[in-house]
Order: sequence, then C-alpha cells, then structure tokens
Amino acid sequence: TPPTALYLRPPRLAQAIKSVAIARQYVEEEAIDLCCRPEFVEITEDGGENTTSALRLLVLVEQT
Repeated sequence: TPPTALYLRPPRLAQAIKSVAIARQYVEEEAIDLCCRPEFVEITEDGGENTTSALRLLVLVEQT
C-alpha cells in the first residue's frame, strides 16, 4: 500500500503538497517520480456522534 497522510485543515494540506513537490526534485535524478492521489474520506469523532470530511493523500512512486 502507498504511504498516506490524512488532513483536516487546509494549511496542513497545502504544506503536504509543497513537501511532495520538493521531494520530487530530490528523487528526479534517480529516475523516480512522485505524485499524489487525493481521496475524500469521512472521519467519525466523539464516539460516532460527529462526522467530519477529510482529504487523504496517497503518495505514489513511479520509476521513469
């Protein structure tokens, strides 16, 4: 399974996307490409009383 990260707040999501963009530059010389696939998920909080939407990023690695 690919690495995943779960984000509830926009600033943290933006920082994660920037981090993947920077990491792509580091592995580019090794013919490796990183990309993200977003997925929307629902998270249940407070013992099932509250449901919140979140964005999960799957980080995919491809050999180029």
